Amino acid sequence: MGVRAGRHGISRFWVLLLAVAASCICVSLLDEIGSVSSKSRNSTYAAESGEIRVPAKAGQWYPSDPDELRIKVMNLLDEAPASASEGHILALIAPHAGYQFSGKGAAAAFRAVKDASYSRVIVIGPTHNFPFRGVGVPSKIGLFRTPLGDIPIDTATCRDMLSEEPFVVGDVYHGPEHSLEAELPFLQVALKPGWKLVPLVVGQIDGKMADVVASILKNMMTEDTLFVVSTDFCHYGRAFDFVPFTGNVPENLRALDMGAADLCVSKNNAGFAEYCDKTGATICGRNGVRILLAALPETAKGTLLQYYTSGDLTTDYKHCVSYVAISYSTQPEALPKGEGKMTEATQQQGEFTPEERKKLVALARESLNKCVVENKRLLVEPKDWPEKFRRPCGAFVTLTKHGDLRGCIGYVEPRYPLVQTIADNALNAAREDPRFPRVQPPELKDIEIEISVMTPLREVKDVKEIVVGKHGLVIEKGWNRGLLLPQVATAYGWDRETFLQHTCRKAGLPPDAWKQGSKILCFSAEVFGEKDFEKEGESK
Repeated sequence: MGVRAGRHGISRFWVLLLAVAASCICVSLLDEIGSVSSKSRNSTYAAESGEIRVPAKAGQWYPSDPDELRIKVMNLLDEAPASASEGHILALIAPHAGYQFSGKGAAAAFRAVKDASYSRVIVIGPTHNFPFRGVGVPSKIGLFRTPLGDIPIDTATCRDMLSEEPFVVGDVYHGPEHSLEAELPFLQVALKPGWKLVPLVVGQIDGKMADVVASILKNMMTEDTLFVVSTDFCHYGRAFDFVPFTGNVPENLRALDMGAADLCVSKNNAGFAEYCDKTGATICGRNGVRILLAALPETAKGTLLQYYTSGDLTTDYKHCVSYVAISYSTQPEALPKGEGKMTEATQQQGEFTPEERKKLVALARESLNKCVVENKRLLVEPKDWPEKFRRPCGAFVTLTKHGDLRGCIGYVEPRYPLVQTIADNALNAAREDPRFPRVQPPELKDIEIEISVMTPLREVKDVKEIVVGKHGLVIEKGWNRGLLLPQVATAYGWDRETFLQHTCRKAGLPPDAWKQGSKILCFSAEVFGEKDFEKEGESK
């Protein structure tokens, strides 16, 4: 990408140069670099070193002094009842008020994951400050800060979310929001370090939107991901405009709350939604709960860990909030393995049998046809596929027409089940590659599909490690990032240095940037496509 300044004057030159620089930055931030997906709603996405979301309630709802806060949380966890959950914890429901009120409820939830190890935590909380429609995802925020330290955002997952409806850029919604912030110190103390955060603020959504969000999050329910839905239960009193009864408030309130909690424990999503509508129960995070209940796998078992009200603590039931802690667990083998198990060694030997390759290519073809002919997305249920197809894995789908590139999009990060990744990127390659117009129905008969299943990225310490024809490359510097697949170098007959130079150009960097402090990563790929089957006498 470049601009020919010509002789139009210095001022015009600099205007154009700045425009191009901004464009390069936006493009290089996208992980789908096979070309780059035109997920333009996310084109201003910041790097992980982006803005910091500072605490809004430290010193008010919980201690601002790090030592005092850590001791406070540790004591609450120690005093919490031992978890009755069985198996691997994949999700929690926890309250989010000031710690003097909600602390023991939150501690009961996070006691269930004390000393556990996850690589990703998705926290879903309601908005209390901004009315908006959709689910707010950080765009420019790279870190969430608490008195206990900074928590890195999983920018790859957030970036992918922002390519889908009804996720929206939500940095402004996160600023003052306490529903997520209240859970973070408990996570920092309870979990082993090394996890990244995906913070989601839920605005106004209807049942259909909740189901769409749930279908996306369901694919992220891997063994190394913890979901936390932050919500208080009923807010009772005139201040909350909710006084459905005036006598026997503790008993009536308990009955009302437990009616909702029992439906949560039994994972009855439709029943929970109907109950809230019928009773008017003022559960602030009800939309987040609905999303979770719809996303949970059939094998998940709910367990009620704690229930009480602020009135139980203060004896003031005229202004009272209820707190519930629930866990959801399953057996680890029932979940996809978080980062996948594909290694470079097994990849080179061939991870998939010829029959398995055919199934994956057939899936890509089905997705391509559906999006081009019907203008619809193919819905894939990973649970219907064998385990090796459910593992999160990076992959690209390449379309060619009469031997010429017609579209190529992929996911670098292994965040989604492989079958979902392939189905999504068959659609993306046909509709979202900015270098080409959308594929039209008459073209389908002339288009060939090729799939590249990637191994995890690893950093290159010495460029001599790079083997042309075996390795694909990613080069990063600042916000710029470029990727080229292994077969690109082979197709053009490049040597190692030429391959490095072209990957730099793909990132919008000078050709020699690989020598100037850029980060170089490589990966291998198992490449197969419809041409392979034609050689065997099979048709598309």
